[in-house]
Amino acid sequence: MKTTTRVPMMDATEMGERDMLLFGRIIDYEQGALDHAQMVALFADLVRTGLAWHLQGSYGRTAQSLIEAGYITRSGDVIDPEPEG
Repeated sequence: MKTTTRVPMMDATEMGERDMLLFGRIIDYEQGALDHAQMVALFADLVRTGLAWHLQGSYGRTAQSLIEAGYITRSGDVIDPEPEG
């Protein structure tokens, strides 16, 4: 029989300010409110924290695309925040 472990959800009082800012930036991304450099910085942070690989699949695919395109490294450092052109 497979067992599951329930992980309690954190509320805002348990989350640090940095985490809250990151989630705010995710919401901004979802709403299309980030420019390209801000989007690259967000995905660099998501890669650095590992969240890119744990959120819904589109985040991991976007992070991988940004890595392959040379915008960020596999460790989450920004190489080039601006698109060519």
